[in-house]
Amino acid sequence: QQALALGLATLGPTHNNVAAMHRERADCELELGRLDDAHASYLAALTILDSNAGQLRQREAADAHGALGEVDTYRGEYEEALRHSTRELELLRASGVDDAGLATARAYIVLSLLELGRDAEAREALVAAEAGYLADDADPRRFFASVGLGELERRAGDLDAAEARFAATA
Repeated sequence: QQALALGLATLGPTHNNVAAMHRERADCELELGRLDDAHASYLAALTILDSNAGQLRQREAADAHGALGEVDTYRGEYEEALRHSTRELELLRASGVDDAGLATARAYIVLSLLELGRDAEAREALVAAEAGYLADDADPRRFFASVGLGELERRAGDLDAAEARFAATA
């Protein structure tokens, strides 16, 4: 709190270092389970980053959207989580991040879609993710996609297809 106040007083409210201070504070609030406070702090960081455009800021803004998506998921606000996670994925792709960086955003998108009952969209996202990981059978992200697709098969009542999906992950 004191560091943030000092940063605001010396650097001004729109300085990128102040955004970083908001982000650090939000991370602490999240660890303490103070979801509303964490959400407000992540949003403050994102507001600053959005106003200071640029490639580096784009990656930091992606991280802030990702954090907001995570907090919104914990809060059960799946529409907002989906919006933030989708924006995170867009920004990460635009900044040239590799697939490892995209996996978490994809996971929160799929989780949000499943929680919202949008199974068809979740299936599309999982099929696309799985296809991207098929080149490397040892890639653990392929496991996530296969398990998600198995869960969708189970929900649809196709237990044989679900079992086949789950068996393929063993």
